[in-house]
Amino acid sequence: HPLRHHCDESEGSRVSPPRAVAALEQLLLAGRHLPAAVPGTASPTLLLVDDDPAVADALRALSVREGFRFLRACSPDEGLELLALHEVQVIVCDPGVPGLVGTDFLGRVKQIHPEPLRIVLSERSDESSVIATINGGDVYRYYTKPWEPEVLDEGLRSAFRHYWRLHDGPPVHVDADGDHRALTQWA
Repeated sequence: HPLRHHCDESEGSRVSPPRAVAALEQLLLAGRHLPAAVPGTASPTLLLVDDDPAVADALRALSVREGFRFLRACSPDEGLELLALHEVQVIVCDPGVPGLVGTDFLGRVKQIHPEPLRIVLSERSDESSVIATINGGDVYRYYTKPWEPEVLDEGLRSAFRHYWRLHDGPPVHVDADGDHRALTQWA
């Protein structure tokens, strides 16, 4: 995130998805900028790119139990827009979502937003697609539908822990007394 690196300027999809010139003029006249980072408000965030309501319901329920923020996109374009607007640590994607060709979306995300860990949740489990996806380095984990809830739950917890080991540590919560504490379930 640019603000984490003391950068007050940004370009590209962090500010806005591509727009026509007239729409861009309106954004500039409106003084559109990145939201200010508020210390202590970081929260682990998962982005689901899947149009299946059952998957969304299951991951939303898990987010409530585990305390992470849940974002959902039903298309690749919505997913990219949410990635431009939010700091996301873990992405769960079904390559069967309309508009996706295999794991092309995850490869594109890897180029534009390399930090989040990418997880595939797919109905396809043929060995060649799994191997190609993993060997391409586009995914952290690959799960097949239907999934075992405890297996996916632990996989997501593992992904968040792995993300924080690779980056600046777990998010910090500031309580009402001003005390800082790490969200230890993600450490």
